[in-house]
Amino acid sequence: MPRTLLHATDQTLENCGGLLISIIILNWNGKEDTIGCLDSLEKVEYEAFKIFLVDNGSTDGSVQAIRKQFPHVEIIETGKNLGFAGGNNAALRKVLKSETDYIFLLNNDTVVKPGILRAFVERAKKEPLTVWGAKLYLYDLPDTLDHLGGIWDEKQAFFRLIGNRKRDDGSLFPEPIELDYICGAALFVPKKAFEEVGLLDERFFLIWEEADWCMRAKRAGFKMRLCPEAILFHKVSASFQGKAHHAYFSWRNRLLFIEKNFSGKTRRKYMKQILFREALVKYKHLQLRRITRRLGLVLRQDKPHRKEKIQKNRAILRGIRDYVFRRFGDAPKTLYKK
Repeated sequence: MPRTLLHATDQTLENCGGLLISIIILNWNGKEDTIGCLDSLEKVEYEAFKIFLVDNGSTDGSVQAIRKQFPHVEIIETGKNLGFAGGNNAALRKVLKSETDYIFLLNNDTVVKPGILRAFVERAKKEPLTVWGAKLYLYDLPDTLDHLGGIWDEKQAFFRLIGNRKRDDGSLFPEPIELDYICGAALFVPKKAFEEVGLLDERFFLIWEEADWCMRAKRAGFKMRLCPEAILFHKVSASFQGKAHHAYFSWRNRLLFIEKNFSGKTRRKYMKQILFREALVKYKHLQLRRITRRLGLVLRQDKPHRKEKIQKNRAILRGIRDYVFRRFGDAPKTLYKK
């Protein structure tokens, strides 16, 4: 029998420390990955949890397959792609009305180790006002970390990713570490935090939304920490349709993140750095290409990797323009072509 909150008894709750967990998984045309994730959750060494599967308008038969194989999973169908923020919010609005104690946002392209929920709970009981992240390893390179989250770098106006692609024999990060934001692939949050801080900002659509939420939570008095005993393996999201697609969201949403989380001289300094230093380099590169093509000098620019760089730079400038004109949400449809 599936071990979920639906079947929890008083004895089950007592064995689990009395804490109920709601797991939210977002799916968008990721049927095989999602089924793999759900399979791994069937083996966890914890019983008091319930799974909410949000389907963002999939067309690959995900809903039918999941409903047949995992009838105990509650499926929320949004009918269209609302992005990471919008999709998770659809479930959060429902979960926050329930009697759950913790909410676990989990990427569908992950496979968890059996002890992950118990590890979170043991840490959470000692520090109830802390948001916890897991130790994420790459699925194809299980001795290599993905990344754990980040620390804000004032000089770069960016997050310095902790553990990014580092080899680990199990000795790295043996104790909890403080972070400014936790990777959204695995975010274990007290219900109280979402109640006080609010939901994810849906303007981001993809990436930076969890960083923004974590910064808001820190200002509200919650800590961000790594739970080193909570382990999972990450296949790395298939949500992005190539480097240009990712670059668009990264640059547009970075500007929105800075706008929301900094003010005064600090905000102006970061905007100047991004718009008049970093972006100017991308613009000059595109202008130089136009000039060489007009002169008939089609040299190395037209090799595949050069074309990819050009497409990426165009996407960056489009992202900046859309930020300036307050065009948020999903990316332009042209960027969905790989």
